[in-house]
Amino acid sequence: MADVTIGGQVWSVSLPNFRTLKAAWRYIAAAQASADPMDAIAAILGVVTVGSSVPVSLEALEEALRPAEMPALRPFVNALMIEIGLGGEEGPGDPLAHAPSPSTATSTPSSAPSLPDSAAPTGTA
Repeated sequence: MADVTIGGQVWSVSLPNFRTLKAAWRYIAAAQASADPMDAIAAILGVVTVGSSVPVSLEALEEALRPAEMPALRPFVNALMIEIGLGGEEGPGDPLAHAPSPSTATSTPSSAPSLPDSAAPTGTA
């Protein structure tokens, strides 16, 4: 279970099985894809409505959420994703962040490998 404080109240949230995860997934995907922070916050509140141990509506959470509580929402979802096995614990990475594009510095060389001297043509026919 991951805990988050909304409206001064601690909400315990879990996604214990596929059915609950499936219900929360549209919110998780929306939080991940949104370029608008307010839309992402609303999506994270949706995750709370699905996985909360106490039934609550999205509207009630939106009404209760204080601006000072908003920065803790993304770390909460990250902790929840790690808990259910869909996020890595290997570093300070953000499971909801998009993966960086591959670097050209790590790409394969574009020139053909050179032949060893013994494999070079001798010029005799």
